Amino acid sequence: MLKRSRYDPIHVLQKFGIRSTYLNDVLKLVTGTTIAQSITILASPILTRIYSPADFGVLAVFISIVTILGVLSTLRYELAIVLPKTDDEAANIFVGSLLVSVFMSILIALFILLFGENLLIILNSTELLPYIWLIPISIFFGGVSVGQPSLNYWTTRTRRFGRMSIARITGSITSVGTQISAGIAGYTNPGSLIVGSLLGGVASTIILALQTIIPDRKKILAATAWPKIINSLKKYYKFPLFSTFSSLLNNLSWQLPVFMLSIYFSNTVVGFYALGYRLLRVPMEVIGSAIGQVFMPRAAQGKIEGNLRAIVYSTFERLVKISLFPMLVLTIVGGYLFGLVFGETWVEAGVYTQILSVWTFFWFISSPMSTIFSILDKQEFELYINILIFFTRFLSLWVGGLMGNPRIALLLFASSGVLVYGYLSISIMRAAGVSMTDYARVILQNLLIFIPYGLILLLLIFLNANNLIILFVSMGLIFIYYYRQFKQELKQ
Repeated sequence: MLKRSRYDPIHVLQKFGIRSTYLNDVLKLVTGTTIAQSITILASPILTRIYSPADFGVLAVFISIVTILGVLSTLRYELAIVLPKTDDEAANIFVGSLLVSVFMSILIALFILLFGENLLIILNSTELLPYIWLIPISIFFGGVSVGQPSLNYWTTRTRRFGRMSIARITGSITSVGTQISAGIAGYTNPGSLIVGSLLGGVASTIILALQTIIPDRKKILAATAWPKIINSLKKYYKFPLFSTFSSLLNNLSWQLPVFMLSIYFSNTVVGFYALGYRLLRVPMEVIGSAIGQVFMPRAAQGKIEGNLRAIVYSTFERLVKISLFPMLVLTIVGGYLFGLVFGETWVEAGVYTQILSVWTFFWFISSPMSTIFSILDKQEFELYINILIFFTRFLSLWVGGLMGNPRIALLLFASSGVLVYGYLSISIMRAAGVSMTDYARVILQNLLIFIPYGLILLLLIFLNANNLIILFVSMGLIFIYYYRQFKQELKQ
């Protein structure tokens, strides 16, 4: 067995009294997010039999537009909420970010009114025209995710993570319930999927607002004043100056496959990609977003206390243990399972999943910890890396589009992602002082663990086993792996 590093989280984090509360916070978020995302995943085989790939493609374009324009809604001031030492200063930033959000949402609505139709024509998505007026409403309520970013980060600062879990579960139930009900009632069109997603975002935002503003209103009102709000917004000017453009590029690069697959191919291809991408990223975000949400305030505290290196190493080690195994399983058997689970119409989405799995792993081990550059006041590097991500993705998808093959486009996209996110994860380790030896050791150790499991799956494929057998064996192997990891955690 490989020897543990001197940055062993078990000893170092216990020394600083962090480990128990850290895991507690993560588990609060993971529990709620797991339930919320499980509802989405379990409903997917039903939804894919009600709606067509083209319907999902139109929904994907809608979500992509909302995601990109939604970045501008707070100018990224929400990221500063967790940084001040005093709650009074944080309250002023919180209120300031809400006011910025209202103002920017109005400007975005005007933009959609004036240029929305031309935008959809460029994107080859005129099927979205009847629903274009829903875009500014969705942005105002924080998009179709988990509510207003400012509310999320105020909740993160106060470490009341259970509130976010309740909001996410409510949003997921509302979204899926609306989509299935509309489909059963005969409204099997993109509008039903879009309205369902919008109502889910509205519900989660309202629930989180009620849980946040009502109990904390006295503290917030007592601390805030116009001069303090303005001074706080000026103090953290780097967030709108660097992080907004950086995040805009990052979100645009995330949505590039949807836009460019729509431009070069069709909504059906976009629908295949959207389902494969969703089922890859959603399970990873169950834990990744929770760890990232908890990581930022812990890392900020670790910077002050001098134990940032231990926190980063511990987080990285867990991210690898969580993600590498299932991503490698999907790389081998993803294409065999989609037709069985989602219907024969969606087999191509399974092939896309196989192509994107390894890229998803490298994204997952770096994304939750990327806020370290904000903590270390290195937003410039964050901007640099997002520019690099954007241009490598655009070039990959552009070449694939010119070649007229969506598989090649996604293969080039995934390959560039492995290189760039691999570089980002190494940069995070270096910024925290973690050696490359420890970085490589963690990945190699977990890769060696997977090999005997992977050989079993390859043998089943070689023997041309039934897809149902491959599905149950894959699920069994994943269960065995996580069960062993759980037992190891208990021993530690």
